[in-house]
Amino acid sequence: MNLTVVFKVNASAEVGFGHFRRCLSLAEILKKNSFRVLLHTNPNNPFLKGESEKTFFKIDQTSDSSAESLLQFAENNQARWVVLDGYEYDEDYEKSIMSKGLKLFRIVDLPSRKYHCDVLLSQNFGAENESYQVSEGARLALGLDFLLLSSNIRNAVGLNKPDSNSFNILITLGGSKHVDQELVDLFAQAMRTLPVDSLQVTWIGSKESVTQLESQIHPSNVLIKCFEFTSKIEDYLLNCDMAVCSVGTTMWELIYLEIPFVAMPLTDEQAGYANRLVAASLCKSLKGLGALKFEDIAEQILSMRLNLDERNRIRARQKAVLNREHFESRILGLFN
Repeated sequence: MNLTVVFKVNASAEVGFGHFRRCLSLAEILKKNSFRVLLHTNPNNPFLKGESEKTFFKIDQTSDSSAESLLQFAENNQARWVVLDGYEYDEDYEKSIMSKGLKLFRIVDLPSRKYHCDVLLSQNFGAENESYQVSEGARLALGLDFLLLSSNIRNAVGLNKPDSNSFNILITLGGSKHVDQELVDLFAQAMRTLPVDSLQVTWIGSKESVTQLESQIHPSNVLIKCFEFTSKIEDYLLNCDMAVCSVGTTMWELIYLEIPFVAMPLTDEQAGYANRLVAASLCKSLKGLGALKFEDIAEQILSMRLNLDERNRIRARQKAVLNREHFESRILGLFN
């Protein structure tokens, strides 16, 4: 049986980091179960250190993102499967892969078009109730039963131990281009207005956002620490009482760990999805970028901070929507 799988996924400020992080989680599971996993990705991918180097048998960095380049890499390494994740890959790209006899595992978010693949995975809450159009015979893996989370996150349930001497808030908005100077300015203003009240804020973002925030947060009533974004975010997650995060991979990690959070939608599409999560009592949400004010950020943080009953209700709901049993077997069964 051919157990070689090529992952085609990029990570950058333009496309964000969430696609890569969930692919890395899937690659870890496959490698653990004797698959040979390889990566075809963009140059200057910020995650090609640490876990990535240990997980992928071979990494090919290239500025040629064409299907032809990917197919040549797959052929050279006698791959059987391709895992494809990213909005930039269209129907023709998918058809090119399948026309070569390769099995295609497609990771997507919303049912925006027809997908040509053998397996389609959407880990979003409620995905099982959506109408995804796929190739005839394609298998669907939909909803939170198929959350792609690292083993470090999966093994950390119940280990959330914030510093009891302070209320710890994690803010991480990802690395996309939407996290611009204007948005960082709003968060800096919000943090400067927070009361002392034993608050501690940890900001994780791009190098640019860290530099910008550090130049603006003083004077501030609260202790604020800034760190550059990392794929190993679990240490920060396990030391927070609540979080503010973009609508993406970190959001699912927080739900899995049963940590209350406020979603920060960066696009209109994300705003609509965040509202669905709020309606399901899985989180709270800020307004979209055009309407957001720093007062709104401060108000949402303080509201969550002061309302223990609400935080507990969110935790209970997060726990109720997840099925943590037999996750690996569900994923591995998709590669049969």
